[in-house]
Amino acid sequence: MCCRCHTNEFLAQAPEAFRALIRNAKQIVEQITKKAEVEGIKAQGLVREGEKYEVIANIANEENSDLIIIGSHGRTAFERILVGSVTEKVVGFAPCPVLVFSYCD
Repeated sequence: MCCRCHTNEFLAQAPEAFRALIRNAKQIVEQITKKAEVEGIKAQGLVREGEKYEVIANIANEENSDLIIIGSHGRTAFERILVGSVTEKVVGFAPCPVLVFSYCD
C-alpha cells in the first residue's frame, strides 16, 4: 500500500495549488503502485488529506494492517524538537508494529 500525504495549510491559501498537489500525488502513487504490481507486490494506492501521522495510523487501522514500514531522515534530537518527527508520531499512534528504516535526502 502506498500513501502520500499533504497538510491542510495549502487549501485555505491557494485552492488551485492544493488541487494541483493532489493531482500530482495521485499520479505519483499510481506510478508506484504499478511498479509494485509489476514486481508481483500486491499494492493499493491511496491519497488522503490530513496530518501525516494520523492519516497513516488511520489507514493502518482501517485496513487491519499487520505492519507499517516507514522511512526516517535520521535527524538529531535537537532537529526533532524543532520540527517534530512524523515517524515518531506514527510509532506512537499506530495500531500495529512499525518498522523504521533510515535514509538520507
